[in-house]
Order: sequence, then C-alpha cells, then structure tokens
Amino acid sequence: MRLRRANVVVCECRLELDELIKIVSSILRSGGVDKTVFIDPNGRAVENVDLCVALKRLGARYIPVSHGASKSIFVPLESLGFFEDINLSTYRVFRDAEELLYRNWPTPLVRLD
Repeated sequence: MRLRRANVVVCECRLELDELIKIVSSILRSGGVDKTVFIDPNGRAVENVDLCVALKRLGARYIPVSHGASKSIFVPLESLGFFEDINLSTYRVFRDAEELLYRNWPTPLVRLD
C-alpha cells in the first residue's frame, strides 16, 4: 500500500449523489479509509473507483493505492492530507452558516467522539 497524490490518480466513474453521500459519510464516521484503490501501471483506478472519486470530491491530497489487488487496511484522515495548509485567522467572523461554508472553503472537518 502506498499513498499517491490524488492529482496523479485517474478516477473515471459517474457516481450518483446518494452513493457519494453514503461513501463520504462512511469515511467520516470511521475517521478514515478501510481499503485501497487498485490502480493499473498508468495510474488509472481499476477497483474501488467510487472510493477514489469520493476522496477526490472530499479534497483528499493523497489516495491509498495498491498494485495487483485492492487491500483491506485502515488509513486515517490525517494521513490523507485533509488537514494540511490550514492557517485560519483566529478572528474570522461570518454572518451565518452559509457564509462560513462558502467563504471558509475547504470546510473544516471535526471528528466527534
């Protein structure tokens, strides 16, 4: 298993919104990814393509990949590059939740235990 930059992994799959939400909620609920994306030598996703698409839509900088076959392994969100380059001012104030979501992109993720 390796972590590969998301911009070099090719994921071509039409993912319906309800399926995307299901995958994303599973990732966020568990705090990470429990399997790898199997890629061919050209970097094209062959297996678990929907996971690859979901991670890219979430904004992951890295995608756990494997060669030969998909593998079961747990990779936490921190390792996928979600929390890099977050340098927010401590005094940012927004009018409402909608402005927070649109002006503070990417929206911060909070893990609740």
